[in-house]
Amino acid sequence: MTVPITHHAVVEVDDAGLAQLAKFRPVTDEDREEAFIWRVECSDPARCEGWQECGEDHPDAPDDPDETGGDESVTLHGVEHTWHTLHGWVLRMDGCPVEANAGTWCDPPEGMPLDRPGRYLIEADWDDTDLYLLLVDAEAGDPA
Repeated sequence: MTVPITHHAVVEVDDAGLAQLAKFRPVTDEDREEAFIWRVECSDPARCEGWQECGEDHPDAPDDPDETGGDESVTLHGVEHTWHTLHGWVLRMDGCPVEANAGTWCDPPEGMPLDRPGRYLIEADWDDTDLYLLLVDAEAGDPA
């Protein structure tokens, strides 16, 4: 039986940020109270099925997998592409797209406390342009 892939949002003290601030002035208790950052962890990035749009032109590519005789993957310019209904022929992305892009493409999950360390189970809804994170259980946060 294959274990499902899970994603967690992790809130932790921004030690690097506090160290950088300390180079310019003494760090205050107020600084410490607000010095939290968040990130996403994937339980198995190697198995997470990420994809990204290909920046190459595909003039000879079929418009959809029906034109390939039912194959949902084709080799274009020497690289395997798979079909994504809304985005056409796309490339496999190594690693987890949620872990790689959280914080860049999205806000933290609504309802997740950002003022103390914790680890929270989340669900992710993503495509090539947007990433949305949903807090599964606000009470499930464990100290990081």
